[in-house]
Amino acid sequence: GVYIVDAPGVGRIAQRIDYEDWLARMQFYKHMQKTGIVKALEDAGITEGDTVRIGDVEWQWD
Repeated sequence: GVYIVDAPGVGRIAQRIDYEDWLARMQFYKHMQKTGIVKALEDAGITEGDTVRIGDVEWQWD
């Protein structure tokens, strides 16, 4: 599935992340945990391989 996150502040951060950099992705994940986004996605039923879209940025959930 595709999960769209509507969080403008997080969207700005998402645009600057180097998704090839594991550490950068983990820092962004921790930020999403603090803001409740991870819990909301999990509550909505996200699973590994689903697509997350924040603004113009998309990535596979893993």
